[in-house]
Amino acid sequence: MLTKNSDILNKIDRLAAHYTANVANKFIKDEFRNLGLEHRTWNDIESLTEKNAQFRIDGYYMDDLYIKLHSLALFVHAARTKLLPQLKSLVASHGSRRSPQEKTLADIAATNFGSNLGILADQLNDIFTLATKDDAEQSRGKPTVLSKLSELKDFGSLLVL
Repeated sequence: MLTKNSDILNKIDRLAAHYTANVANKFIKDEFRNLGLEHRTWNDIESLTEKNAQFRIDGYYMDDLYIKLHSLALFVHAARTKLLPQLKSLVASHGSRRSPQEKTLADIAATNFGSNLGILADQLNDIFTLATKDDAEQSRGKPTVLSKLSELKDFGSLLVL
């Protein structure tokens, strides 16, 4: 099943902008290597956050959209549990390579990272909710695509602390 739902696509655009500017910014992105996520997960995140323009033309297959959303939810969970507790010290450890202005910006990015992850989780949940509604409408009484993806049963729990 394919979706070109403009609400979903617009929300993905906003999520991608937030992710790029506030979560995966130049001060924090290098620390993502410590999250232990699989290569495919990173590919899904990249596709969702950097290639939405192509999906605006072609649409998303629902199963592919769900998997990409799940990959980003895995990131949110890993970032909250593995990175957030030590992020300020990790960012500070790179201070000798930064100008005083960059040190301040890096500290601000690290300080706000938890809040920015929360915003990302909320955006992700909104998109997931829209996708499930679109999925149900397109299924017309048949089993939804979501019902066939057992790995998504933990989706909501990945987004909460």
